[in-house]
Amino acid sequence: MSQNISFESISLPATPTAAENRSHCLPENGFFLAVMSVYWSNLVGPRIEHIWTPPVGCPDESTLNLLAKQILNGEVMRTTDVIEPKMVVLQEEGLIAMSYLYNANPSTTDSHSYSTMTLGSTAGTLAMSTKFVLSFVVPLVYLQNFSSFFGVMSDHAPVLIEILRGFRAGLRLNVALDMFADEHLVPFVEDIMTMEAVAMAIEGAKASHIALGREGDQVFGREFINRAITSHLQTNSSTVVIGNNITIMNMMINTLALFLSAEDRAKSCHARKQHRYLPDLFLQGIYTPSIGKQGHSGTGMDGEKGQGSRRLDKNGRLYHILSSPFPTTIVDTVRCKVEQTERLPKYSTLRSDYQKEHTKCVVDRTISRVSAWNASGQSGHLHHGSIPPLNFQKNSGSDGGGFWGGKRENSWTNVEWKGQKVVKEVQGAAPMVENLVRCVVGLPIEMREGYVRQWRRGLVKRALTLVKYVKNEGVELVQQLEQQKFVDTSKGENPANSQAQSPQAIFQQLGVDPSDLGIVLGTAERILPSITEFVRVHMGIE
Repeated sequence: MSQNISFESISLPATPTAAENRSHCLPENGFFLAVMSVYWSNLVGPRIEHIWTPPVGCPDESTLNLLAKQILNGEVMRTTDVIEPKMVVLQEEGLIAMSYLYNANPSTTDSHSYSTMTLGSTAGTLAMSTKFVLSFVVPLVYLQNFSSFFGVMSDHAPVLIEILRGFRAGLRLNVALDMFADEHLVPFVEDIMTMEAVAMAIEGAKASHIALGREGDQVFGREFINRAITSHLQTNSSTVVIGNNITIMNMMINTLALFLSAEDRAKSCHARKQHRYLPDLFLQGIYTPSIGKQGHSGTGMDGEKGQGSRRLDKNGRLYHILSSPFPTTIVDTVRCKVEQTERLPKYSTLRSDYQKEHTKCVVDRTISRVSAWNASGQSGHLHHGSIPPLNFQKNSGSDGGGFWGGKRENSWTNVEWKGQKVVKEVQGAAPMVENLVRCVVGLPIEMREGYVRQWRRGLVKRALTLVKYVKNEGVELVQQLEQQKFVDTSKGENPANSQAQSPQAIFQQLGVDPSDLGIVLGTAERILPSITEFVRVHMGIE
């Protein structure tokens, strides 16, 4: 006997139109033609969740859909807990997509369906993880210029994605996407554009405009110059010069720029009155006219009190110095102070902890702001929907909720986080730098720049020698040291009296003086990442 079984239909999500899921909020004349949020639907395949574009010049919808399919091609059955980069090139369309794949749970506060279905009495949404993609679409003709920003993209994409994950979990989807774009995505795109616009010229400054000479000794003092160069090299050539005189600041910047490669000069800039701190620049100047004066508070990074910024919580002092991918030196040209953050490998741990705490703070603060804005009853007036205006519950020059604590110091570099100072003063200079400066000052002006560049090539050769040695002999040396230490301890002898050759003696044979090791490691780290951790942690050399 046949039995009729009725099946309820599967409710498929409607495909949104281009007008519904597109926002024209990206700045014009930049690298990016579009930024897409894409996800995989088990019902209809790759779907574009939202598109952010400039007002003009965006690819058509069919091209973007083709990109979405290419990005998720082969990724359906693969699971991963990490954020993975993927590059897709459409040669005929002349487009390249820098994409980042990640898993996230769809927003539970929305009726929008991602990869779920409604069957029979089991109405509701299954809270399962979905594969998402954040993709940056760039014209292929920009590839050569844009390639220098690949590292910046890969460094910031995980932070952006973690913020978007947090917004999805606590906000309605449309609010989450709008808040993400307005306060995080668009500022990031603007930072990329600014870095390209302010890039330092590849050729060096005139020899008369650097501090390596009698004029530099009169303006700064020889000892201050030595400490600035030493710290600059120790922190992987990442330095911020602050002061209230543009000419003097740029003299110091020109001096430190002599120790940069051509690639790093392209990510550096001179001091300008309206320039604000960009963590991804190697060398930059922050004009601060009130530095050193009493009552200095609430002054923006650009030095202008009350100067508006898209990110009001990033004004004030140099709060986000820990966002830099490398340790940072701060050269104060007013008080002749040189300070630096923790160096590698401690800096990596500190930065990782900071990013996790800061991301959590940003997400919690944004959700709180949206809730307070909706509760205030103003969401229908003077602003669109449930999105609070940027100045709602934000104060210029603050940390936006006490993340850094409410303590205000006269020096905006004197910032503490979790009870420890972010920067510490540099007391001495490396002998090799002192010798360099002494030799350069005695040369004719036209020979000074060439001599410094030749000295830097010698430094790179020493760093390469160290890298090759660590690659070939490092692991074996560490094993020998551990074995010798065990043998000496079992015999009741002091390991310090061992006859085994010490790492310090080996470095001296390589032409690296122990007192200059920090400078050589600062250069070697750029050649072989994590070599500093290996030398300091596994080989026990500080």
